[in-house]
Amino acid sequence: MIYGRKQKHLESNKEYDYIACLYPEGNLRADKCVFFNNEDIAEIIHRGFYG
Repeated sequence: MIYGRKQKHLESNKEYDYIACLYPEGNLRADKCVFFNNEDIAEIIHRGFYG
């Protein structure tokens, strides 16, 4: 589940397009986060809910 955009990885100081965590667990610990860029996305499963 993507929960942030334009994130900087503190250890590598590299900027990524997105940060994600496991669903439905959520953001539990920093070592469980996944950083990735737009070109790494192969398929969008669900766009979420818009209010």
